[in-house]
Amino acid sequence: MRHRYSFTIQQKIWIGVVFLIAILALFADICHWQFPQQDILFYNQTASLPRGIYLRIPAATIERGDIVVYDPPEEVLDFAVQRGYTKHKDVRFLKRVGAVAGDAYSIGEHGVFCINGAYIGEVRELDSKDRPLPQLAQGDYVVSDGMFLPIADTTRSFDGRYTGTVPITRIRAVVIPVFTQW
Repeated sequence: MRHRYSFTIQQKIWIGVVFLIAILALFADICHWQFPQQDILFYNQTASLPRGIYLRIPAATIERGDIVVYDPPEEVLDFAVQRGYTKHKDVRFLKRVGAVAGDAYSIGEHGVFCINGAYIGEVRELDSKDRPLPQLAQGDYVVSDGMFLPIADTTRSFDGRYTGTVPITRIRAVVIPVFTQW
């Protein structure tokens, strides 16, 4: 006996929308589309966090673990463009908030990177093309008021372990993943 699934019109529309978003996200990743800067949807095409589409959500405060879109400090952006980590100077970074005001982070021997005593990963001396990365001095740090420490889900990302803290005023949005792939 053959089973037929019947969907309501509303279900068919939702399936179509999800399918369309999936195809567009895949095509955008393959073609390296650059979306114009706006403040609702953000497309991540780096390995710092899962690639895909992120949606802005309302947020009164920034909390550890939030995913944020922010304008990197000028010297960080210049370095990223010079190294080819990004192609344009008009980009925003998408990272996770690893630490907020009052949190402690440290860089120990052999590049051991910890936040509030928890091991996060290593601080590498060289990038994937064997070029030197900026290095914070080995030691203990505390995030100052009005600052946050950006980190990524991958240890090969150019994040706060190399650049230090960033002013919260540079955050443009708190986002959640809508459609992502790893």
